[in-house]
Amino acid sequence: KLRLRSFDGWFTATRGITTVSNVVSVWANMVPNGANLTQSTANARPALTTVNGKTAIDFDGATGRGAASDFVTEGDMLDDIGTGDFYVGMVINCDPMPFSTQTLITKASGTGNSQWQFLIQGDSAGDDEVGLQLQHIQSSPSLSVTTFFTTGEILFVDKTTFIELVKTGDTLKVFSNGTLVTTASAQSKDFDADGDLKISQTGGSSPFDGVLCEFICKKGEMPDETRQVIEALMAEKWNLGDARATSKRGRASGFNSLSVDNRFRNK
Repeated sequence: KLRLRSFDGWFTATRGITTVSNVVSVWANMVPNGANLTQSTANARPALTTVNGKTAIDFDGATGRGAASDFVTEGDMLDDIGTGDFYVGMVINCDPMPFSTQTLITKASGTGNSQWQFLIQGDSAGDDEVGLQLQHIQSSPSLSVTTFFTTGEILFVDKTTFIELVKTGDTLKVFSNGTLVTTASAQSKDFDADGDLKISQTGGSSPFDGVLCEFICKKGEMPDETRQVIEALMAEKWNLGDARATSKRGRASGFNSLSVDNRFRNK
């Protein structure tokens, strides 16, 4: 129901990676004429690892090679996201979490007076399970923070998870491996930021410490059928629900990881 060119970004770590000294300088966009994610600063470049035997990008949260936190960025992607419908999908695998919150994505305010950030909640219970939070931050006329949702614990340390955020009208829905986990109202604010988009850059909390396999985003409608097709693709490709070091192929990869409501489950 959607062509690839209708997306703003589709980044997969299995292709389009440019490295310098074995760290990532460019993550190419598979969308025709789409903007790439880049990093020109040597000690801020993420490294490579593997998930399900496939190449993935390892963000070390400033605990590894240099003082700068690993991140990739693009200046124009998802400008004014949320003034209409949108879709964001990420295949991620968390490292052992501290109690502090980590920033997965931030979109800077740019010429406006607001920004938004997508956070991973700290492991407060000490059970290797974490949640997600989406915040809108407005700096003028006074500083105010709107939290659109905080999920329950839907991510597990060292288990690969596909997280999707879908805005349709005034409703935000969050899916974890194809299962709807949170519904929230987006009526109060628009995500009107037009500054830099950054993956794994601190936005008032610690930077993301973990692995990113796939990042998909688009402004506009996301049909349910298309979303479920993407979920089925991600399930088999990245062996959703299992540890990153586990490699499976064919029908066994990601088998039974999606909700039974997905019409393309295990296909």
